[in-house]
Amino acid sequence: MTGFDLALICLSLNVWHESRSESLAGQYAVAFVTINRAKESHADICDVVFKDKQFSWANHALDNHGKLLPKYMPHGVEWQTARTIARNTISNIHLDFTGGATYYYADYIAKPSWAKNMIQTAHYGHHIFYREVR
Repeated sequence: MTGFDLALICLSLNVWHESRSESLAGQYAVAFVTINRAKESHADICDVVFKDKQFSWANHALDNHGKLLPKYMPHGVEWQTARTIARNTISNIHLDFTGGATYYYADYIAKPSWAKNMIQTAHYGHHIFYREVR
């Protein structure tokens, strides 16, 4: 498996778990946040997705051997959509329309403390997107 294949799987998983019920724009925005974090920290996409306490679904998704637990295995049409979004995002077919966002949170929860020091860049569906002040 190549680095591209692993990145594609990790990004697809993140899009599926974090935003499969959102619009296409909302799903792409989540993909861009993941890519932007990888670029900012000079890390690969899988490291970003599975970094401790970054994406809630990933905190308990791997077993002791680093394999995805069965209950986190995606399925259905939404999985195919997530894979297409990940492929297009990694391949730069779509340009980042989030304003360089590296964070987001769901608008139905209380505004997190980290957001007060950031600039809101976008709002798609239930996710509000932010980046650090530059």
